[in-house]
Amino acid sequence: MGRVRNALRALALTDPRPAAVLGGLDRLFSATEEEEQVTTVAYLVIDPETGAGVLGNAGHLPALVLEQVARRASIRWRPGTPLGWASPRKQHAFNLRPEALRSFILTVW
Repeated sequence: MGRVRNALRALALTDPRPAAVLGGLDRLFSATEEEEQVTTVAYLVIDPETGAGVLGNAGHLPALVLEQVARRASIRWRPGTPLGWASPRKQHAFNLRPEALRSFILTVW
């Protein structure tokens, strides 16, 4: 997990879009991990000024925080495949109203 976390950070610096980050993690994971290992991840990018965000995931079940984003932003949750089972990675744009964004940030942190 440490390697995946560090790779995610490096990939996000290059291109922060969730589909790009998850695609890069798929390539890295396939090259460095054994076939029977998989990892799930959910990755969100949120602009704290506007509440605009993008969500991507790789096999991650809808955790409480992500359920709140999906419900408040009217996103239909689709977990996708875990890292290591490469597939076209999708991302979902969303907008949180200012009051929803404030409560979301308080919930996360």
